[in-house]
Amino acid sequence: MSQTTMSKNITSYAENFEDVLLWRALRHLPQGFYVDVGAGDPHRHSVTQALYDAGWHGINLEPAQGLLRRLRIERPADINLAVAAGARPGEAPFYETPGQPDSTFDAARAEALGAAGRDVLLRRAGIDTLEAVCAAHAPAVIHLLKIDTGAPAAAVLEGFDLAGRRPWVVVADAGAGIDAQLQAAGYALAYADGRNVFYTAPGHDDLRQALALPPHPADGFVLCEGHHYAFPLDEWRTRTAAAEADAAEAREWAKAHVREWREKYAQLEHFEQEAVRLQGELGGMAQRAAKAEGQIPPLSARAAQAGVAEAQLGESRKDLAQVRAELAQVRADLAQLQTALEGSQRDAAAVQHQLWSVYDSTSWRITRPLRDGVTFTRRARHWLRSQPHRARRVAVRIVRGVLRRGVLFVLSRPKLAFFVRRQINRFPGLVNLARRVLLRSQPGAAGPAPVPDVPPAAAAHDLPDTALRVLRDLQRRS
Repeated sequence: MSQTTMSKNITSYAENFEDVLLWRALRHLPQGFYVDVGAGDPHRHSVTQALYDAGWHGINLEPAQGLLRRLRIERPADINLAVAAGARPGEAPFYETPGQPDSTFDAARAEALGAAGRDVLLRRAGIDTLEAVCAAHAPAVIHLLKIDTGAPAAAVLEGFDLAGRRPWVVVADAGAGIDAQLQAAGYALAYADGRNVFYTAPGHDDLRQALALPPHPADGFVLCEGHHYAFPLDEWRTRTAAAEADAAEAREWAKAHVREWREKYAQLEHFEQEAVRLQGELGGMAQRAAKAEGQIPPLSARAAQAGVAEAQLGESRKDLAQVRAELAQVRADLAQLQTALEGSQRDAAAVQHQLWSVYDSTSWRITRPLRDGVTFTRRARHWLRSQPHRARRVAVRIVRGVLRRGVLFVLSRPKLAFFVRRQINRFPGLVNLARRVLLRSQPGAAGPAPVPDVPPAAAAHDLPDTALRVLRDLQRRS
């Protein structure tokens, strides 16, 4: 056994330093193997956690689901099985106390726990023989077998080949009732502390001698945090946290006050600067006030002039308002005239449209010879009036002959006569003229009567300006 290995210290997790004794006897094994029946919590009161920290691994049997979950998290190198060890495989009612190491198969113990106010969950847990578990998962050599089921453990050894497997060290509760079974297999009692018994296998007297003495300072161990023999760190942590909180509060108070005094000092400097600035502004204002007092007389005179100008401005505003009213009235009249003009323009456009319709009509073009005849008759009448009586009779006869031949030409053609009568009926003046011409063209008829070619004067004056212009144009053409 090397001096380095002997001087290696461990951290004790076991309730009564069982792991210290085991490390004293087995520290020369760098990678041992253990079987922990009823492993419980991976840290609190654990006999095998110190060995796991030193590089060992093994099998943990724990039917309590909460504790098994923690074992699987904290000891991934171990084989963690959710079964209990018994004389034969099967199932049994299991009373689990969540988060606590007091789970049991004993109904009376479970009832007592419930009466004490503990939460107890009843479910069925699997049971397998320790021999079957070791056959499936354990190597040929088992260095430590720890049994802590909280009840007589004789059934555990009944399902285990103790003589064939021969674990080097067996640790069990003092009241487990397995002393006779171990001694029958040749195991020797090495140490008993009133809570546990330590047995060594035949042929390992050195281990029995190493386990003979109780734990002592020469074993070189330290207690884990939260160990019931260790200093109460929770209270120390609470006090330390409270002290740190008070110190932090004091620091914040000091920082706040320092910051406050700095702000006040900065404000004081700012106020002093403002006072200097205001004093300078006050001197400037005094100078401006003196200058303003010297400007009061001329300003008073200008104010009087401004009063007169304001009165004149009031009169001008009244005149402007009156002009604006008159301008509004003129605009209103102009709007009315514009409306009337638009109406007249629409009427003139309608009349012009009618005239152009007449100009484009077939009847206007067909009756053109009649209009030309009327025009010629007027001119001839005017000429005859200015000539001697005889010449006038000659001209009248000539005109009559021309008209008679024209009428006879039309009457000799029934279709043309029918069309001409339809077109002439549209113009009352032409109807009267055609009748007189027709009557005078008959034998024995009287002379032609004058045919009016323009509307009466009164009717002509009623026409719009555009219609009058068109009428005068027609008269010039005729």
